[in-house]
Amino acid sequence: SKKYSNLLGGPQNVNIVDIDNNDQRIVIKPVYKASSSCERTSSMGNRTKAVAGINGGFFDSANGCAPLGLLKIDNKVISYAVSYRPPRSALGIQSDKTILFRRTDSKDSFPEAIHALGGMPNLVKNGSIYLTTSEEQAEGIAGVNPRTAICKTSDNHFLMIIVDGRATGRTGMD
Repeated sequence: SKKYSNLLGGPQNVNIVDIDNNDQRIVIKPVYKASSSCERTSSMGNRTKAVAGINGGFFDSANGCAPLGLLKIDNKVISYAVSYRPPRSALGIQSDKTILFRRTDSKDSFPEAIHALGGMPNLVKNGSIYLTTSEEQAEGIAGVNPRTAICKTSDNHFLMIIVDGRATGRTGMD
């Protein structure tokens, strides 16, 4: 965790969780809200006894925080990607803990993964720029906002990177 007084236009809180995915005791999987209303990330973490958690994917806060992309937990699809958008990037986790990234559409359940979470865009692949927001029609997320990023390193670590925003002393990033 690091606080910056002026980074990219203002004060920033940046948090990084480094998970050693080689450790067989560690489980990485998405969690879904416990009721028909919205649930805070901290509440989901407490409820599931998680060591760490992040807000992932997109949701419709006007509709009980329903997911707006692919969400699959324990081989059960909770929601698919929205049909009016092009294929979007998603994270998949296989039963052997292999982490996959690929694009999914409204008919794709990411069958090779037991857990999956849609997001966007996939920024980097094999050390090079891979997609842009325009390819996934993600211009609507432009501007300064809280940000979440995930990645898999070459030594099989899973990184969760979070930049706070929309609060006093936390600007967010574009």
